[in-house]
Amino acid sequence: MLLAFVAHSEQSLAALLYYVATYALATLGIFGILSVTEKQLGNDTISGLAGLSRRAPFLSACLFIFVLSLAGIPPLSGFFAKFLLFTAVLAVSAGSKAADRADPLAIGMSAVSLYYYLRVLKTAFVADPLRMRRQSSHPHSCRSLLDCFAAAWLL
Repeated sequence: MLLAFVAHSEQSLAALLYYVATYALATLGIFGILSVTEKQLGNDTISGLAGLSRRAPFLSACLFIFVLSLAGIPPLSGFFAKFLLFTAVLAVSAGSKAADRADPLAIGMSAVSLYYYLRVLKTAFVADPLRMRRQSSHPHSCRSLLDCFAAAWLL
């Protein structure tokens, strides 16, 4: 995000706003899923997501979409946000030594962050499920909200 400030152009500002909106909505979706798992298990940590794919397939699908969007995997909106941000910075600061060093570093850090995002998905899809505190399904209003967030990332 700091690269867009350094580039300081209309294109980089528009890319930055799109990136922030995309990242914020994906983060809200993930926290919505954590809220549901906290109500079910009494645990709001990453370990509370263990076995989510067997316990709640819909929530795990939403988590999959949100996390991969944060990681910047195509064709999700997070990819387009990062792509727009990087291309805006390169277009404005072509030939600049600072941009020539900063863009590859930012892309490299995005690749490193993918490892940590995939650890969350590994917990949700591979780890054995935790026991539920009480058997309750998530409210319809929460499911509708998560439906809207997930649909936004598929478009």
